Amino acid sequence: MNSTPAELAASSARTVRDRTALAAGLAAPLLVVLVSAAARFDFLLNRPHETFDISAGGDVGTAVLPLAVGLIVAQLAAHARRLEVVTVTDAGYLARIHSTADRVHSARSADTVVAAC
Repeated sequence: MNSTPAELAASSARTVRDRTALAAGLAAPLLVVLVSAAARFDFLLNRPHETFDISAGGDVGTAVLPLAVGLIVAQLAAHARRLEVVTVTDAGYLARIHSTADRVHSARSADTVVAAC
């Protein structure tokens, strides 16, 4: 649990890099799924059936609405993942603070606490 500031900075940089890679890796499949869902809706459920023609203005909104909802849900999921990373990191810091506080409470001198950290 004794990490130096350089190790903590490197760990933080890896976390940011991993989050960026995750977001980039999920963006393309998400876009494919959303566009294919809109295309299937248009092809199978809109009149005229089995064509990609949208003849009514309301159908445009109905085709675009799932795209918007999908993007919003994806952003919320990404934000939740970021918050989970922050929570886990903060829990580690809090555990280190508690550990140091326990050492301070049980130590007979400040030198003992400094040597342990």
